[in-house]
Amino acid sequence: MPGLRIVLAACLVFLAACGASQQGADGGDDLYPVVTDPPPEHGETVTVGGAMISKPVTPTEFEMEPSPSCERQPYKSASGGGLMIVPPRPGLSAKAVSERSVEVSWWFDEVPDDCRPVSVLVSIVANDAPSATPTTVTVPYSGETGTTTVNYPEFLPPPDVALTSTVMARGQRSRTAKVLIDR
Repeated sequence: MPGLRIVLAACLVFLAACGASQQGADGGDDLYPVVTDPPPEHGETVTVGGAMISKPVTPTEFEMEPSPSCERQPYKSASGGGLMIVPPRPGLSAKAVSERSVEVSWWFDEVPDDCRPVSVLVSIVANDAPSATPTTVTVPYSGETGTTTVNYPEFLPPPDVALTSTVMARGQRSRTAKVLIDR
């Protein structure tokens, strides 16, 4: 029986060591905070063409500060789950340059190599219009600040909300920043 205990103890030590190395490779070894976004709040539900539509609540701020650095988010997969490193949420501001064109600016406090994005997703939307969808452009990541102009289609109401997030080469995505467009 003592031999069985030694084998079981060795297996537990081996499994713990493997789990720790997995955590270090993908989870950030506690260098970065664990974050989760609450589910989005939705506004009034309306019926359009027989479909019930509920739009997200419109933000109240014209500027959002970035998260300080990389973050870790929980994930689930067929083989279990854990924590993965994601890029920082970008800071965000947006200013209308015309009724349908918006200059969107983003920035970061720090972007370590652990979580450097390859692209920035930039969207504008008429948030309260039930039939409106976002117009999104993908901008290559080129440093800790950036600006782009996004044009919204004529057949939709003018946009009032801007959103950004960043994406790493393997698909890990930051939390989304969301602000009102300054007019």
